[in-house]
Amino acid sequence: MIGLNFIYDFIGPKSSDYFLRQIEHALKLGAEETLCFGADFFDTKAVALQFNMPPDHRFFHEGFDSSACYPKLIDLMKQKPNLKQNIIQNITYQNVVRFLQSVL
Repeated sequence: MIGLNFIYDFIGPKSSDYFLRQIEHALKLGAEETLCFGADFFDTKAVALQFNMPPDHRFFHEGFDSSACYPKLIDLMKQKPNLKQNIIQNITYQNVVRFLQSVL
């Protein structure tokens, strides 16, 4: 499984554009059946403290710091003509279901 990255420093300054580019790039590499939502959302203040970062260090884009952003991301994905419904379903849940069924 390949979990999509939500970290600000990786995504860059334009969250939705770069997030979608990350998906498109992974699909070009053949990740249609392995890509999934896989963000590791965490307590940013605790991590900043642990690694001696400023307490306001930006780890995530505003509004993209929890799984509550998933519906918004799905809507953005639906706006891309090359992201067909079956691919979106794979990324959002089918790939994980298939993987878990294969190992459990």
